Amino acid sequence: MTANIAFELADKNTEGQFRQLLRDNPLAGNIHVLLTREPDAFQAAAVSGDVFELMLAYRESPRHLIGGCARFEFDAFINGRPRSVGYLGELRMQGGAAAASARAHRGLPPDSPPAPSGQRALLPDDHHCGQSLDAATARARSR
Repeated sequence: MTANIAFELADKNTEGQFRQLLRDNPLAGNIHVLLTREPDAFQAAAVSGDVFELMLAYRESPRHLIGGCARFEFDAFINGRPRSVGYLGELRMQGGAAAASARAHRGLPPDSPPAPSGQRALLPDDHHCGQSLDAATARARSR
């Protein structure tokens, strides 16, 4: 069975759903961290980059929010030259989707190596996305 998922950019009418998603789904780990973007997700995101977008993922039939993330761009010097750098962060999935994602990763051997630090550094605060990168890297190495 495949799920129909629609991705949409958040706007002033839906940014409250993004803030609720962040409130309801703290970062898990040894320490639980709740990163909120109150009272306006767009104003809060503006400090993270020159360009930013908030994206929401909805499961269709019936339509309900299952996740979201933010994409930022900022200028940085790379090898002495200014470049536009993209960053994907604030990835959150509603509790049921996060649990399904965790179950999908149970088939990996416990000694699977972590993702290279360069990949993981792109998503330092995104536990579930980090797990996905680790799983993808382990699968790629096993081929």
